[in-house]
Amino acid sequence: MNIYKPLFIWNTAIDFYNLGFERCKTIFGDGYQGDKSLYLKIAAPAINISFSVELFLKGIALHETGSFESIHTLKTLFSKIPEHSKTTIIEFFESDLDINDKFPSFMFLKDSHANSDNLKPTNNFESSESKIIYELELHDNSFINWRYIFELPQKADYKREYNFEFMIRFGYCCFRCTRILQERDR
Repeated sequence: MNIYKPLFIWNTAIDFYNLGFERCKTIFGDGYQGDKSLYLKIAAPAINISFSVELFLKGIALHETGSFESIHTLKTLFSKIPEHSKTTIIEFFESDLDINDKFPSFMFLKDSHANSDNLKPTNNFESSESKIIYELELHDNSFINWRYIFELPQKADYKREYNFEFMIRFGYCCFRCTRILQERDR
């Protein structure tokens, strides 16, 4: 018997999501103005949002299959949930969501950073599902990578990417999927 309950996991995911979302609104509320310390400021919301998505997906897997994998890779976690839950998330992703805030994408290279204007375009996808898979793979280990941002090697090249707009939107779609699963149980 699994001691974890999907509702407990989802409620924890909601808390992390809200913390990350509110921090994004604080950081980007007046727009990004070239703040050189932004690299450190965005770590906390990136960690919280990534972890919330991980928890939403693990909770869905637990609810639907009775177990979940103890991993952080978002693409793999998404691939493990049942098809009907994936379809629900994709349909929400395609719909007009109630998220009016626009958040940027960032790529950090050693000792520099670029905002979304400098990232390669990621809108040439055959379907929403292929975009989701692409972005989840890009963010596969975001929870770990951003959590240990202060331990980056001093001499090695490194790159960190984070698409806040996608992750916030995807997290919200996962949240809405959990609500449908809860309603189905009533």
